[in-house]
Amino acid sequence: MKDLKIVFLNNSSWFLLSIFLIYSFLFFYNITSIIPKTQQLKEISKSASIIRDSLEQEDITYMEKVETDLKNNPSFKKNYFIFVGVVFCGLGLGCIFLFLFILFRFLRIKVFKIEKVKISEYLKFNILDLIKFLLIYGSFYCVVKYILLGELLFFGGEEYDIKGFMGVNICLAVIFMNLLPCWFLIRYIRNKYKQGIEYLGLEFSKITKKIFFGIVAYITCYPLILFLLAGTFIITEFLKIKIPTHPIVPMILKDTSLANILLFVFIACIIGPITEEIFFRGLLYPVIKKRVGAVLAAVVSSALFACLHFNIPLVLSIFVLGLLFSYLYERTGSLVSSITVHILHNSLMVTIVLLIKLYL
Repeated sequence: MKDLKIVFLNNSSWFLLSIFLIYSFLFFYNITSIIPKTQQLKEISKSASIIRDSLEQEDITYMEKVETDLKNNPSFKKNYFIFVGVVFCGLGLGCIFLFLFILFRFLRIKVFKIEKVKISEYLKFNILDLIKFLLIYGSFYCVVKYILLGELLFFGGEEYDIKGFMGVNICLAVIFMNLLPCWFLIRYIRNKYKQGIEYLGLEFSKITKKIFFGIVAYITCYPLILFLLAGTFIITEFLKIKIPTHPIVPMILKDTSLANILLFVFIACIIGPITEEIFFRGLLYPVIKKRVGAVLAAVVSSALFACLHFNIPLVLSIFVLGLLFSYLYERTGSLVSSITVHILHNSLMVTIVLLIKLYL
């Protein structure tokens, strides 16, 4: 058992294992296209492709219908002004907070005396470890994509229903592509470097103060975020560019099962923010910071964070959010504040989707 642990902690072993898994995926994926298939497998493959394409088109058509229905809904129009009023109240509060922040910085007055936890700066994770982790994550992605999101040749039949298993697929994808890599990362630094989760920023001393600090920081940055979002919508409307809808939005709007809706909300508001903060701020930011300093590390990690959301029109607002998360982590040395803001932001977006669902 001890020898097995040594092998698994060895850099070259993980590198070779990752390469093996990735190329195994590519090999088997391509071989299914090269080897002559039986008539039944061909029909299953064609059926799965048609269903996937039809589901994507169905989501696009459904969101266009939702937009039309909302415009023609008198009840929605009436309450729309209430929503706009709430947004402007938040904007006003944010402007006050932003003014006070600039004023206090100019007068050098410290309102929040949060002592930075420096233990996260001693994370021994290096560039080679990061490459190894990315390869492992890539392996997880390949396995999940092939088993859950691929053609599903060996799991299907004429009775196979992709729609019926969509919620299960999402759950498994989240577990494999988010929770398992995080578990591996925590186990890795604990076994190789004898460092606990606090070195990844999961440090919970004075947690209430850090949560409150995160909320105040989000309200302060809210005017800038709202300005960027409004600017993006105006430009995209002018250029006739369609902003891609997040895949989870039509799922929430169309699903009638309370259990499934709660599951989607849990994924978007809890699992997503926590795992993303562990990777982008707890891991990626300090590793880059060792090489290029805090400012450039914040820019690079935030740019990657924005690009990996695969939504080009909203990339600037997501980038600014990433900078805010990096600032909070650098200011406190803990992920508590950044996770709080991330959960708060995602929860607000999901709340808007749930409110829209009430009028459908």
